[in-house]
Amino acid sequence: GQLLKVVRERLTLDGGPHLVDRIPVLIASDVETISSKKWRVRLVMSEVPGRPLEDFLEARRQAEKLRVTITAQERRQRFAEACRCAGELVVQLAPVLEAFSSKVYHRDVTPRNIQVAGLETSDPKFGLVDFG
Repeated sequence: GQLLKVVRERLTLDGGPHLVDRIPVLIASDVETISSKKWRVRLVMSEVPGRPLEDFLEARRQAEKLRVTITAQERRQRFAEACRCAGELVVQLAPVLEAFSSKVYHRDVTPRNIQVAGLETSDPKFGLVDFG
C-alpha cells in the first residue's frame, strides 16, 4: 500500500499529474493473520479506466477471422496503427515502471494487467493494474 503512495508522489513530481492515473489508488488494506507463518493481505484499489489489453487483442483477433480479404494498403495501415499503439504503451508505462523499480518489480506485466482506453480514438491511454 505504501509503495503505491510513493509511486504516485514520484510520478506527480517527475512526470506530471497526467501519469498518476496510470496506476490505481490504494483505498484500504487489511492483513489477516492465519497462523504464525501465514497471513492474508487484502487491498482495495480504485479502478483504472479501460479494459484489459488482453480482451482488446482477442476481440481484434476474432474480428480478423471474419474478414475474407484484406488489401495491402489495409495491412500497412493496421501495422502502422499497431506500431503507434505499442509506442504509446511504452511511452506511457515506462515512467510508471521506473517509478517503483528501485523498490520492487511488478512480476506480472502482461496484457491481462494492462488497461487500455481510447484505442478507438487517436489518443489511447494505458494503465497498469494488479499490484496485489
